Amino acid sequence: MDSCPTRPKRWVIAAAVLLSLALALLMVIAAAILIDLLSEVEALALLDLVPAVAIGWVLFRKRSPHPAPDVG
Repeated sequence: MDSCPTRPKRWVIAAAVLLSLALALLMVIAAAILIDLLSEVEALALLDLVPAVAIGWVLFRKRSPHPAPDVG
């Protein structure tokens, strides 16, 4: 028998989805601000790639397959 009713579960799932979307939007805004800031201070063109690479690494590191650890 389930100890938690269905309705609170649905509210928790809906809240998690909405909060994750808001967090993703804030990350995109922060990346755009950082890139604009680097452009304003006339940084090198390579410095503009740093935030994009960092964000890409954070977003896609979980998607890459990791080899199983050696147990021995």
